[in-house]
Amino acid sequence: MLRRVLKDITLSNGQYIPPGVMIEISSQAIYRDDQFYPDPEVFDGFRFYKARSIGKAADIARNQFITTNEENLAFGHGRHACPGRFFAALEIKMIMARFPLDYDIKMHNGQTERHPQIGMSRISIPYPVGQLLFKKRTAT
Repeated sequence: MLRRVLKDITLSNGQYIPPGVMIEISSQAIYRDDQFYPDPEVFDGFRFYKARSIGKAADIARNQFITTNEENLAFGHGRHACPGRFFAALEIKMIMARFPLDYDIKMHNGQTERHPQIGMSRISIPYPVGQLLFKKRTAT
């Protein structure tokens, strides 16, 4: 979360933050907290599906991709929640559905290990030297 300081602030430890300075708080820490996410360091592509499958209405609602709350900050939260998150979710679903239908996808040189993920500021970027091979499927 990136915010501009509007008035001078002195923190409890004595650190002074002048107005006009941009400060950023990493939201990544919450996603690595096992209080909120079991085994947070282990990739689980079905993590939120499993959480929605518990059956409680509150769990289903809290674990939707577009839901914002104090534990899910991907699209912001409160009055700063991204209004385009609904459109973004639909676009991502359409793209992800089309790729395996239209392309054969594999890692370069028979590699099978997942590429590392690189976090930079508020975003996660693809591994810059990792390669995926896409081969357009031919119509049959």
